[in-house]
Amino acid sequence: MSTEHSEKHCPRCGITKARSAFSSQPKRPGGISSWCLACCRAATAERRAASPGRDKAYADANRDVLRARWKRYYEANRKRLADAKASYKKTPRGAEVARNARWRDRARSVGAAGEFSWDEILRAQGGRCLFCGSSQRLTVDHIVPLSRGGSNGQENVRVLCKTCNSRKGTKLDSELPTSMQLAIGQRAQAAQMEMGSV
Repeated sequence: MSTEHSEKHCPRCGITKARSAFSSQPKRPGGISSWCLACCRAATAERRAASPGRDKAYADANRDVLRARWKRYYEANRKRLADAKASYKKTPRGAEVARNARWRDRARSVGAAGEFSWDEILRAQGGRCLFCGSSQRLTVDHIVPLSRGGSNGQENVRVLCKTCNSRKGTKLDSELPTSMQLAIGQRAQAAQMEMGSV
């Protein structure tokens, strides 16, 4: 492919960029947008900042029209949308978004308040299971289980491997065997030392 057809000039920012830096718009000449993606995002942000609430007001006034439009689009593009969603979920960011949504939905289903950051909790524990020290198949554990009225906040969440989390189940730490309770204390202290907190 020649350079002439593999690049396009963005009239807004004045930079010539690869065609991949422009969104696909089959009805436009050349099949891509006039402005690059960065300029389109900037223009949208500027428009929203200039008239906050305009998009919401329009959506509220045209809810049925927009819903019908989305339904038509979804029906016409069902396979492509499903494939795009599946591909996104395979990326690190997509997997993280899907995982956070599952945890958030589960907490909401039982009425648990609060949110947490998986990355912060993982970092605080040194990327290891609090019980056995494994770094494989890590999962979220609620110290006071959601089913027993625990919150979904950062203070009630820790990292356990899948095996230890299954073994713990819906028990409180005080209901665990003494050997597991000792392991929790030792791993927590080790994680704090690794983080330089002690």
